[in-house]
Order: sequence, then C-alpha cells, then structure tokens
Amino acid sequence: MRRLVKQKCPEILEQNHKAWTTEYLNIISSNGKPTKTQSGRYRHPQIKQTILLETHGKCVYCESKITHIYPGDIEHIKPKSLYPTEIFSWLNLTLACSICNTNKAAYPNDTTPLIHPYDDDPQEHLTFYGPMVFHKSGSTKGQLTTQILKLNRTELIEKRKEKLESLLLLIELWNNAQSGDVKEGFRYLILEECKLDKEFSLMVECFLIQNLGLSAK
Repeated sequence: MRRLVKQKCPEILEQNHKAWTTEYLNIISSNGKPTKTQSGRYRHPQIKQTILLETHGKCVYCESKITHIYPGDIEHIKPKSLYPTEIFSWLNLTLACSICNTNKAAYPNDTTPLIHPYDDDPQEHLTFYGPMVFHKSGSTKGQLTTQILKLNRTELIEKRKEKLESLLLLIELWNNAQSGDVKEGFRYLILEECKLDKEFSLMVECFLIQNLGLSAK
C-alpha cells in the first residue's frame, strides 16, 4: 500500500451525487430493490477514469497492477452495505483488485479500521522483508489489514518475488557499471521502481533502504 492523494471530484458526480443518493436511499428505505443502473452509477466512465488516474491503475491495498488484466473494481472504502449514505461519496470511492475486494467484503470500518489508503500513511503501519509484508509493532491497523486482506497470499508473494528478481538484476548492473554516467543511469532506474505508479513500490523501497541504504526521498 502507498498513501494516495484524492483528485478533484469528477463533474458528473459533483452534479448528481445528492440526487443519486436520495433516490437510492428512498428505494431501500421502502424495502425496494434499486436497479443495476441506480445502484451502480459510481461506475460512470468519468468517475472510473479519475479513479484510475489517482490510483495509477493499481489496487490500493496490494499494489498489483490490474488494468492490463481486467478493468478493476470500484471499491467502497466504507462498505456500501453498511454505509448506504456513502455509496456515491467521492471520498469513499477507489480502486481494488477483485481478490482484495472480496477479502475485505463488508468489513466494518469504525471501531477497528483497516489502513485508509488516503488518510493514513501505510509506511507507519507496514514493512516488508523480502516479498513478505508485516505489520509494524503496535499497529493494530497494520495487523488487521495484512490478515483480513490476506496480503501474503501465495499469488502475491510469487509476483513480488518476480519484481525483486528484476530489481536485483538492475542492482547487479549498477554495481558492475564502470562508467560514472552509466552507473548513475542504473541508479535512476532502480529508484524509479519506488515511484507510486510502479507495482509493489513500497516493497521495493523497503528493500532498497534495508539492503543498500537507498531511498527515493
């Protein structure tokens, strides 16, 4: 996970948020069932595109790049089943992969919240040792987040190992470079992997700090 910055609310949502929410709440309060259109307006292309930009096309929880495989799920940080008034709230919408979305399900958010991808700094709660993510000592949020979302599931560990292998190749080229300019070029490429748009960037940053004393900051 990395801390993200919420972009400006899309015009379509800013203009229609109140009307959509009122309509939705009126239907469910009368024991009706909203249509797919009425309950899924947060999937509007303008909304989805803005969310894709602010998340860099990554799951906000596991940092997997997902849009090259499928469009990705609009995630309600506060579950819409428990917080129906937040179903069209811009601050409650983000992007998640289907597995993290399923694992989180309708987990409650108030008394024992998970790490919030916009309000919290995940680096205060999580750290990596190789491809494994761990909660930092004393962080209940970190412990709940890693366990409930299953952030050490086998498939994720395998993908993180692949990332580390490609990173180690860059490090080897950096170490073996004879020219100062070439060496600096490989250093630049290594630090680029810490950027927010890169897959598993927090793992990469932890690895570089722990093993090389390198930081993108």
